[in-house]
Amino acid sequence: MINRLVSTFLAAGSFGFINYWVLIHLGLKSERQLTGHDAIMYSLIFSVPDFIIFLILQQFCQSVFSGLNADWKLIFSAALSFIIIFLLTLVCGQPLVSAIYSLINLFRRKGHKADIVQESPWSELEIGTDPAMAYFYDFDKNPLGFGYIRTISNDFDNNYSMNLEPFVDDTKDAKQLDYNTLIDYIQSKEWQKKYTITQHINLKQKFILIVLQEK
Repeated sequence: MINRLVSTFLAAGSFGFINYWVLIHLGLKSERQLTGHDAIMYSLIFSVPDFIIFLILQQFCQSVFSGLNADWKLIFSAALSFIIIFLLTLVCGQPLVSAIYSLINLFRRKGHKADIVQESPWSELEIGTDPAMAYFYDFDKNPLGFGYIRTISNDFDNNYSMNLEPFVDDTKDAKQLDYNTLIDYIQSKEWQKKYTITQHINLKQKFILIVLQEK
């Protein structure tokens, strides 16, 4: 009886955190610290449907594994709940969150308010599976680095960074394009037809990022 009560409380309080963690790493929530009131609120909201799944699986395990003792039934139901909740969030998180924000924005437009989005500007960078080129500059327009994007950060402190692979070039003195020169290029119709272009201005870490990806 005690084990059942403890597992029930653990399930009610912890499964919601799984949803929140997956949504953050899918880029669907802001990358803020998970110690604030928002993390607790979202976890509690998500725990309601998660707890229903847990209760259903408890009944399922009791009927299917009738020969096992109660502790093993709790272990199986908790493990199945974890897997199902994780997979459901992974598969359904994007369309569900998009639907919720679409509904919210529908009412905001009726009140003549601007739309809101679920991603941070960093998460909203359009970087697909094809090679993407990145050019970093400081606010004085001095070059900071350039190359093909290999990995991109998604930490909770909003300390944004990238790992870049150098361009393959036969000349050893190849240098990063001057900021104004690159701006002239990306504003041309030729480059806009060829590339998907995004300019990200980070006001916290004070850098300018220009991302180019072939269409």
